[in-house]
Amino acid sequence: MSAFFTPVVLRWLAIGLVAVAVGVTGWVKGAASVQEDWDLANAQREAAQWRALGRAYERVRSVESIGRAEIAEQSRQYREEMHRETSRRDRTIAELRAGTVRLSVPAGGAAAGDLRLPGTTGAGSGSDGAEVTYLPAATAADLAALAGEADDITRQLGLCQAAVITIGKSSARHTRH
Repeated sequence: MSAFFTPVVLRWLAIGLVAVAVGVTGWVKGAASVQEDWDLANAQREAAQWRALGRAYERVRSVESIGRAEIAEQSRQYREEMHRETSRRDRTIAELRAGTVRLSVPAGGAAAGDLRLPGTTGAGSGSDGAEVTYLPAATAADLAALAGEADDITRQLGLCQAAVITIGKSSARHTRH
């Protein structure tokens, strides 16, 4: 068996072992290099996703800010309108209670129903001469207050509808980007 391990065979065996060692080392380093490339690509992809998420978040915040500003402006306008209308209604109710302004209803006919209210013939300027009945001051003031409350509710509903529309527009602006 010693003839088998001659210097030539040993030399080729050593060269073969070195070649195998170099090959294994290259394969391991190559695999590590591929893994590093994959890790780098994954990290870059993840960073791009985080940047995109950040941009989307900023767009949403911007749209929300615009929506809040629009709703705040609507609310301010609503408060101003409510103040004006409440002042106007309070003046009208005060005039009705004082008797300086009077409310009338047609006397007799379908509008009066079976009440048979006593009436007077309208003879003033702009009158068509129809018989009318003037409501008592307290009744007229109560009716005006009731109508004013109904108007307030209508304005509140309008504000709610405007807010819903604004939110809808904000959502549409967000989904378009």
